[in-house]
Amino acid sequence: MKEPYKKGPSNQYINFDTYGAVKRLCEAGLQEKEAESIVLTIIDSREYDLSKVATKEQLTNVEREVASIRQDLNEVKQDLNGVKQDIAVMQQDILAIRQEAASNTALLQQEISSNAAFLQQAMTKFATREQMLEVKYDILRWILPLLIGIIIAVFLKH
Repeated sequence: MKEPYKKGPSNQYINFDTYGAVKRLCEAGLQEKEAESIVLTIIDSREYDLSKVATKEQLTNVEREVASIRQDLNEVKQDLNGVKQDIAVMQQDILAIRQEAASNTALLQQEISSNAAFLQQAMTKFATREQMLEVKYDILRWILPLLIGIIIAVFLKH
């Protein structure tokens, strides 16, 4: 028969009165070998069950790890909230830039329209071909930078 007192997985002694158990089983009508077999099976099952049970130290370690993970998760949440706030500020900045670009585009369009009207009036006053060529050159000299400005403004808008 096995020893009645053995150290379990947590270094604690497992106390089980094997003699008393065998005696009670024999008194109930079992043969001694049958009773011993049953007691050994009970001891084995107790050892097995105890080997699967976590110790207090293991549970404490797991609790510490869970607390650490929760703290890390809270830090990640705070960082994420900061990123969300940064994104909101950037979106406001982008909106302000778009509004400014739209305003500049409108001013450029007005200036181009004004210059085009002025140039048309000037062209109607000139009669000769040479004068017309000079007017066309003046128009190109005025409109080309304005068109480049509009293209740049449209590009900046997007």
